Amino acid sequence: MMRKHKISAGSNGGLRCVGAILILVIGVSLGSHDPVFAASGAPQLTILFSGELNGKIEPLTCPSCGGGLARRHTLVRSVRLEQHPVLLLEGGDLVQGIGAESELLFQTALLAMNEMGYDALNIGELDVALGMRFLTNMARRARFPFISANLADLNGERFFPAYTMVERSVGGTTLRVAVIGVLSRGVRAYLEKESQLDVTVIEPEQAIATTLERLRGKADMRVLLAHAQPEEALPWGRAFPELDVIVYSHEAELPAENESSTARQIVVNAGREGQYIGRLDVQIDSSMRKSSHTFTSLMLSDLIPDSPVVRAILDTSLKMMVERRFRSSRALDKPERGGSYVGSKRCAECHQNQFSIWSKQYHAKAFAPLWNERKETDPECLRCHTTGYRFFTGFTSDKQTPELASVGCEACHGVGSNHLENPTKRYGRTRRSDCKSCHDEENSPRFSYSTYYKKIAHEQPAKKNAEIKREKDNA
Repeated sequence: MMRKHKISAGSNGGLRCVGAILILVIGVSLGSHDPVFAASGAPQLTILFSGELNGKIEPLTCPSCGGGLARRHTLVRSVRLEQHPVLLLEGGDLVQGIGAESELLFQTALLAMNEMGYDALNIGELDVALGMRFLTNMARRARFPFISANLADLNGERFFPAYTMVERSVGGTTLRVAVIGVLSRGVRAYLEKESQLDVTVIEPEQAIATTLERLRGKADMRVLLAHAQPEEALPWGRAFPELDVIVYSHEAELPAENESSTARQIVVNAGREGQYIGRLDVQIDSSMRKSSHTFTSLMLSDLIPDSPVVRAILDTSLKMMVERRFRSSRALDKPERGGSYVGSKRCAECHQNQFSIWSKQYHAKAFAPLWNERKETDPECLRCHTTGYRFFTGFTSDKQTPELASVGCEACHGVGSNHLENPTKRYGRTRRSDCKSCHDEENSPRFSYSTYYKKIAHEQPAKKNAEIKREKDNA
């Protein structure tokens, strides 16, 4: 028998005290009066799982979004108060991107996960992109194991254990749970083309089969953390029926139970970007086998208060990002061409024709896809979908600097204040190479200057602009 529930994204203004919130996240669906977790006298194991955090250590700022590691800690602690044994698992891809900022985000997430008491981290390809020296160093700082059955060096030697064995007391008897980590074969080309990584991905089926053989007779329950799309993970479940639970990644932001899930083999996806935590309550019979289960998707909404401990970790990390000039609540570097950003509407005062054409084109609408993909706070995306991000007087947020959201005039032609003071003819000349700062191989692999330029061309004769300016002056 299976019962499925989801805590909705709605909010209830009357539930403001901490006690009411804890009751809410433990046992009340935000959209109904039914208990989320059915009362049961049967012994059970609660599995909490997450995946593809992608560097989103704070809540996403879009309407109805959730998330944040500080809220996650509060939720995890509230579930532990139920007195059921808990298994806490992460499916991989803690960050998205490379460089010093991503390394700091990874370390921040790891410290928070230490506080939460995670039991295992399966390694994803975006984690590997940070470099194996960095990852192995981070593994020494973790209070939980990094696992991967098929991530190896060029000699075929694994960097991390294939699995971890976790023991929990369920109904007075020790339940032995083996958690196996595996990486999709689909990311092999992605990883191996980065020659400096010196890694290979062993065939997943081979790695799973070898690991299960080692576990024969040693585990009561086998959980596979599959960093893979469902079309790859589901066949693994059919090939290895002895797997009791499969948690796969690379699917959607909302954790969900797959339609192929059965009482014999539970299949769920981990969600992404930290907005939700997946929960499985697995009832265990006297022979230490699962008898039934309940799946729930728990949203980390603003009803859940921040954990003070993890909040302090995140605040320290943010301070370091500001000090290292990765982020700022205001502005950072001076623009390359000096001066300050003024916004495209100021350019329209003299260049109305160009502004009118631009406002109907792709660059003027470049911020909209970030909302659609819930990437409106992602530094890697803001760099190319806004004007002046990370620069003094440049874009900070769509609420604070809406005039600099999307790719405005100054993103290509340079800051406008100097030109307002001294409107020389040479101002704002661009080169083809300027386009490649955003339209690079990773973000725009099909980029062709001649094709793409036609989509944003907005030149008008200087005579026409002069006429428009005279009309405005005489108005």
